[in-house]
Amino acid sequence: MVNVVNVEITLDNFKRAFNRDPNQAEVAMMMKLKALKQEKQINTTNTGNTMERSKKSQQIALARGKEKKKQKTEVKISPQAMKVNKMLNYGLTEEQIADVLDKDILAIRNCMYRYRLPRESVVLDDKFVQHSEMGM
Repeated sequence: MVNVVNVEITLDNFKRAFNRDPNQAEVAMMMKLKALKQEKQINTTNTGNTMERSKKSQQIALARGKEKKKQKTEVKISPQAMKVNKMLNYGLTEEQIADVLDKDILAIRNCMYRYRLPRESVVLDDKFVQHSEMGM
């Protein structure tokens, strides 16, 4: 094995220094050194195997994603979607809702698809509230 200190380890530098291509063990060592250097640049600790740290970070990221999904219980929707949601919760069909609101059934279905209606807890979006207050 070759012991190199304070030198950027690249394939070209190795070839220049030793006038030959590195063998498999030397390539593996260069890759490990490169990984360690990158970890130090992003201020991570070097404890354990790199693959184990990668698996742990993936598990942490997945757990964070699940937590974020669970936290979002109320969805902000438009005034029309609020009406459609209430009518769906009362048991009206798409055709009946379209008739009451004097809208095309396709518009009602698009609204249902966009906001994934019917839902239990919804909130009127602030941007719609501001527009309606300006008009008064």
